[in-house]
Amino acid sequence: MAFTSPAKDYEEKPLSLDSRYIQRPAATFFAQIDGNGFSADGILNGAIAVIDRSLTPKENDILLCVIEGVQSIRRLEVRNGRRYLSTPNPDFADILAEDNDDVEVWGVVTAVVNEFRSH
Repeated sequence: MAFTSPAKDYEEKPLSLDSRYIQRPAATFFAQIDGNGFSADGILNGAIAVIDRSLTPKENDILLCVIEGVQSIRRLEVRNGRRYLSTPNPDFADILAEDNDDVEVWGVVTAVVNEFRSH
């Protein structure tokens, strides 16, 4: 005689990072974080950031930008109607994002995967 498992009614689909964090595959890419500038936001050195190029940046979004040819993570802040790219690091000044040829926004950081144990 065989019995069905009482847990059968509670089976869930397998967890998939792709289905959870990638809404638009053609517009999504990954970047590895180098530095601890946003550690207070949970973005640790070595983390993998999920970046969506299709989203329009809005206030307080964390963005992957290229500033003077260097990739950088910045937060979009709006002050007095003007858009600035900021970082918690006091060594770096906020950058006016409007009409700035030295700044290119590559996408919005939508998620971050941190590893706690290296391979």
